[in-house]
Amino acid sequence: MNWSNNYNGVAGIYNFLVRLVFGSKLINSTLRLLHLIPKHATVLVVGGGTGNFVKALATQQPTCTIHYLDISIAMLRQAKKNNHNSDKIKYIQADAFCYNAYEQYDWVVFNFFLDMFPSEELRNFVVQFKNKATPGTNLYITDFKRPISLRQKILVCAMILFFKLSTGLKIKKIEDIRKVLKKEGVQLNEDCTVEDSMFFCSIMKV
Repeated sequence: MNWSNNYNGVAGIYNFLVRLVFGSKLINSTLRLLHLIPKHATVLVVGGGTGNFVKALATQQPTCTIHYLDISIAMLRQAKKNNHNSDKIKYIQADAFCYNAYEQYDWVVFNFFLDMFPSEELRNFVVQFKNKATPGTNLYITDFKRPISLRQKILVCAMILFFKLSTGLKIKKIEDIRKVLKKEGVQLNEDCTVEDSMFFCSIMKV
């Protein structure tokens, strides 16, 4: 299974696009449960965009071991540029489907990553990930909820169309990500979930 979406072409304008469409809401949604990642944790951030989350994590929890994995070399460059003063982050260029070292982390972060896959690919990724991760691994997940209002549906359709054209995104709709995860045996901590009308941030456990 290969992760074909490649964000090299949009890396330079990614932050601009996010702020244009969502303001600060999308980035802020990823930080809502950041305080729950403990000191000295070993953390892998998968598909971390231009590095806003890893920057906040390195600042708030400087004792954590932080690795940032992305298939896009351009995204990794932007993340390094955004975190040029930090030597706490190790950058890894790799396909998340093929990565074989998940077992070394106590926390794995999927912020706006799992929404990129159609339901069957998402299920396959979750099964593969569970086979590679250590039981008890904490998952920190921020993503889109399935749109309800007309405005949300128009916004999501426009976003999907743009990324289809620019990155080869294959989805046709936003999946109920937590439902897929729970169906594959990943446990949701109901006490560690924050959501609004469009985004959720949840802690789950393998």
